[in-house]
Amino acid sequence: FMFLYIFINERIKFNKMTYILILFSVIVTFLLGHRSYVVIGILGISFNYILKKLSKEKSLLSFLLKNKKVIIFGLILILVVYSVKGIFNPLITGQYDLVKERLSNPDFYLDSFRISESNSIFSYIDRIVSYDYRVKQSTYAIIPSYFIPFISRYLPSTIFGTLLQKDLFPTLRAGSLGSTFIGEAYSNGGYIMIIIILIIVMILLKIVFSVYKSTENTYMKTFFLLCGIEFSFYIHRNGLGTVILRIRVYLYIMIF
Repeated sequence: FMFLYIFINERIKFNKMTYILILFSVIVTFLLGHRSYVVIGILGISFNYILKKLSKEKSLLSFLLKNKKVIIFGLILILVVYSVKGIFNPLITGQYDLVKERLSNPDFYLDSFRISESNSIFSYIDRIVSYDYRVKQSTYAIIPSYFIPFISRYLPSTIFGTLLQKDLFPTLRAGSLGSTFIGEAYSNGGYIMIIIILIIVMILLKIVFSVYKSTENTYMKTFFLLCGIEFSFYIHRNGLGTVILRIRVYLYIMIF
């Protein structure tokens, strides 16, 4: 939250030490293995920058032609995000020859994309549909309680990712499996529920984007920017309940 707040803030000029400290904390978070926070932060800054620049251009093509370096940097960043998982362990354990070998092998980048989490999600959905997997009780029923502080911890957990791993992927290590909001929708009510959830998410995205564009308050802009990223990007590997829980954290930060 603070990473985004500082870097999209146009009203306050922070000193260099502030930028250095926040960048250092983000790098440490990344090295600890929490890639999602870094990716979400960079997505937020990039989206805010592109939208601001686009408003001054006649077309998307005009923007792309004038910002070639930014586009190239973005493509390189995507490549880094996809490939870093395959070199992270050898890097921190000092196996530099292995790191060099992998980075110099074109097949490594193809394999990194092939086994990436975004592609793994499709295999989860395939198994859910193939087995016609259905949850015993709705994983959506508990979501309203998430908006009441301190209540959800006393209620039974119905996080879809946990149920999915237990029922369809029991051999995997607990917590190692991503989730899928589309698979969750199917498990709660079939194809009709997928359509309903997609419509709800699109409506929420429209509302979030409208408030993000109209507000002048940087705290609110940061909050709604994060909400937009959660609902448009990060939701692909999460259940709806997890997304709401993450947004609740952003809300607490904004308020307090």
